[in-house]
Amino acid sequence: MGDFAGLAWLFDAGAALLLNRPDPALLEAAAVVLPELPAQQGATLAVGEVAAEAVAEAVALSVEDWSDLFFSPRSGRYLPPLESVFREGRLSGEAAWNARQAYEAAGFEPAQLDMDPLWRAIPHPDHLGFELAFVSALLRCADEDAAGAAALHATARAFHAERIAPWAGAYGLKLAEAARSPLYKAAGALLQELAAPLAAR
Repeated sequence: MGDFAGLAWLFDAGAALLLNRPDPALLEAAAVVLPELPAQQGATLAVGEVAAEAVAEAVALSVEDWSDLFFSPRSGRYLPPLESVFREGRLSGEAAWNARQAYEAAGFEPAQLDMDPLWRAIPHPDHLGFELAFVSALLRCADEDAAGAAALHATARAFHAERIAPWAGAYGLKLAEAARSPLYKAAGALLQELAAPLAAR
C-alpha cells in the first residue's frame, strides 16, 4: 500500500459528507471516520426503540443542517462548499475553471460520483466535495500504478496545494461554527484536518 493510500478514504469521507443528504447509512459511516461524533448517532447501536429514535433524531437534525448550510441562502447559516463563492465571492469564478481544467487533464469525471440529485442538478467543478474526491482518486490510482505513482502523487500534491489547502481549513472552521448538528460540526473539523499539506503527511 502506498504512502497516501490510507489517506484517500479520509478524502472520500469528506466528499461524501458534502455531496450526500444525511441518512442512517451516512451517519453510520461517519461515526467510523469521525470518532468525536456521539455514539448514539451510529447505526451500530443495539436494535431497539430508543436506538431507532436517537438515530432518527440525529438524521433529522443533520438533514436540517445540510439544507440550511448548503442550499438555503435565507437560513442565515448559508455556507455553500464552493471555492469560487468562498474565495472569490461569486459563482463559477476562476477557481471553477481551474478545477475543471485539472479534472479534464486527468480524465476525472465528477458527474460519476455518488451525490444527491440536488448537487447533480447544479454541478460546480469547484465544489469542495469534487475537489476532495479528485485528490482521493489520484491517490488511489497511484497506489495501483507503481510506474506512474510519483507523477500522480505530484499532481495530487499540486492540486491540493492550489485548490484545497488555501480554503478548506477556513471553510471547515466556519462550517463547524455554523452547524447545529454534531455531524456537520465534526465534518468541519475533518475539513480542517484535510486542509493540511499532503507533503507533510
